[in-house]
Amino acid sequence: MSSRVKSTLYLIILIILLYLSGCEFSKVLEPSVNIGGIYRIPYLSEISCLDPQQCGETSTWVLSNQIYETLFTVSDTPTGIEPLLVDYYKSDTLSLYIVLKKKIKFHDDICFEGGKGRELTAHDVKYSFERLFKLKRMTSKKVTTLLNYSCDGNSNLQITLYKPLL
Repeated sequence: MSSRVKSTLYLIILIILLYLSGCEFSKVLEPSVNIGGIYRIPYLSEISCLDPQQCGETSTWVLSNQIYETLFTVSDTPTGIEPLLVDYYKSDTLSLYIVLKKKIKFHDDICFEGGKGRELTAHDVKYSFERLFKLKRMTSKKVTTLLNYSCDGNSNLQITLYKPLL
């Protein structure tokens, strides 16, 4: 065997060994769900509160979004909004009809019967609007164009404005 062939063979073996050394033949781990425990994140600002209806600071709002979910969020979609807790919605200039997603549950907490979280309903969303108006906080000014909000069953919500938003 010529030295050129030997060199080429050694080079091919070396390349194969280097390639195989980067491979791992272990079992692929399935993602696990940890229930309970403590969620820790670094945070540079002081946290004034965790109630999204009472907090006005952007830094606290960012943190509360890690805990609470909203009906919609701002997105790059053609409409500029993306439904989060909403399964379906339709709107015109003065009204918004919302159908909530099914099987969205609150975390277990002593405030619920038996301490077990229950499914989100349109009545919960209505309660949030009512609470926001009672608090008379600065954020309430953002929703002063609301004329009426009503529930039709557990997952349907109708919001009516007294003037267009835009």
